[in-house]
Amino acid sequence: MKNLMDNLQKYVVLVGIIASIGGGFYSVATNVTTINNRLDNLEAVEITSVDVSPLETKIAILEEKVSKLEKANDNSRNPLLGN
Repeated sequence: MKNLMDNLQKYVVLVGIIASIGGGFYSVATNVTTINNRLDNLEAVEITSVDVSPLETKIAILEEKVSKLEKANDNSRNPLLGN
């Protein structure tokens, strides 16, 4: 009877180890599949372009205004400094 219990205990431990290793592989496979699915979804998304030409014209206008203000500031004299 003791020999039977020892053998049974060995088999239970062996099955537990195999189940743990299998569970680890299953977990890794599930994570890899999830990552692949997310990458596939990202690749399937179509990228739309945005027209920034109105912004470029506004930036050009603002740069021109700033340069005019800088010139006006350079030309003005500060009476407090005695220039």
